[in-house]
Amino acid sequence: MKYTRTTLTIFLSILIATASFFGWTYVVYKAYAVARDHALVRADLSAAMSAEQTTDQEQQFLASVAGTHTSIDSYFITRDTIVSFIEELETLGTHAHVKADIVRLDPGSGGMGPLVLELNLSGAYSDVVYYLALLEASPRMVSVDTLALIRGGNTKGSSVDVWTAQLSAHVQNYDANPN
Repeated sequence: MKYTRTTLTIFLSILIATASFFGWTYVVYKAYAVARDHALVRADLSAAMSAEQTTDQEQQFLASVAGTHTSIDSYFITRDTIVSFIEELETLGTHAHVKADIVRLDPGSGGMGPLVLELNLSGAYSDVVYYLALLEASPRMVSVDTLALIRGGNTKGSSVDVWTAQLSAHVQNYDANPN
């Protein structure tokens, strides 16, 4: 079988076109593989940098939290802070122009759980309400169980009625030093 010059040219052209096609396909495949590997390396590097940044942020957070132990302690009553809590109640009374009598302050059993607090307040209605607002705004975790407001008469030489409030509440506490 004789190949003519035209047949041979067509055959070589198809062979070169096929080789070029597969050559370019291989080059494009390698380029995508390199791009994929580059993206993976970038993602790993980004994750490593993010982890380092997260570690720095965690260290900054821990440093900022280290000082909050005392502020958290201000929410609770301990054996060491019960006297200052009583002084706070009296100071609130002085500030609100209310006579505040502590009827009962029971730490409960074992120093854990809430303190039972019973107060009698007396003064002008607005002053008694102001005292209650101050008590609510204090950092201590006070939960009022019962509150009775009783209107009394006015005292000698005063046109303002005296109100009495009987308050029963629980204050969160814990024993920081159980021994």
